[in-house]
Amino acid sequence: MLRRVMMAGNSASPGTDPYWSSVVALLHCDGANGSTTFTDETGKTWTAFRDARIDTSQSKFGGASGRLQGSPSNPSRVSSPYSPDWNFGVGDFTVELWVRFATFASTCTMVGNYKGATGLSGWTFQRRSESGGLIQFSHGDSVLITRPWMPSDGVWHHVAVTRQGVNLRIFIDGVQQGATATDSTDIIGSDNPMLLGALMYNSAYQQVLDGWVDEVRITKGVARYTSNFTPPAAPFPAG
Repeated sequence: MLRRVMMAGNSASPGTDPYWSSVVALLHCDGANGSTTFTDETGKTWTAFRDARIDTSQSKFGGASGRLQGSPSNPSRVSSPYSPDWNFGVGDFTVELWVRFATFASTCTMVGNYKGATGLSGWTFQRRSESGGLIQFSHGDSVLITRPWMPSDGVWHHVAVTRQGVNLRIFIDGVQQGATATDSTDIIGSDNPMLLGALMYNSAYQQVLDGWVDEVRITKGVARYTSNFTPPAAPFPAG
């Protein structure tokens, strides 16, 4: 399988993305305050539920971000239907976004399409509450990589998980967290939707995020970051 790598230092900049053809989701989370329209530059449809909306009171870029005001009783989320694009197989990938937490009480999902431990399992990228705080990427119920993380609320962070060959890494604000993990999991998706801000299990939404997201990008077939890098200083280019 052809594996393409974007080395550190070549992160997003105004202009063009040499790996645009491998981008399977890109949400700038821009628009009018209170809008429920989340535009994906790749053409996928995303639908806001409950209190999920565009919010101009906070942004990393573009003057707005996606507000996910989630709670167990009000599981706000933004959802995109099943796509085979979410299946990474044994190939390279990058999942990244900017995130700002309003509050954090328990495990929350930033992005993922988890379904369960068997069959079409799906994957999740989460902030978790165990051991004083973790950032974690999982396939079904199998944890592929987890690292300590206890950020302050009200601060924007760029978070990314990448796989290059069998090398799996997590980056926060451009800094690799801990050692490189070895992973060759066949990461299949699920027939659940891809969600921002929540996890769906047995038709219930849980592990919800209370905060904001911006510049959400999923790249299939490319490990964009393989060592420490300078976090993006501008919106990701679309094309």
